[in-house]
Amino acid sequence: MIAHVNSDTLDAEIEHDRAPVPVMIPVMKDDTGLRKQCMDSHGFKRWMTDSVLGPVLRLKRADS
Repeated sequence: MIAHVNSDTLDAEIEHDRAPVPVMIPVMKDDTGLRKQCMDSHGFKRWMTDSVLGPVLRLKRADS
């Protein structure tokens, strides 16, 4: 980024705040799409829940 070139503290802070934006926008779009799929498709929501929660529950049962 440009922050290392700008010795001014304010410029460095601005660049620091600006740097995550190009990365975060695609992540937010992906999350929005995933949420929409979960809301629109009961089957997808069930698969997602089973895929994420299933292994956690199996580990919990194994520890008991």
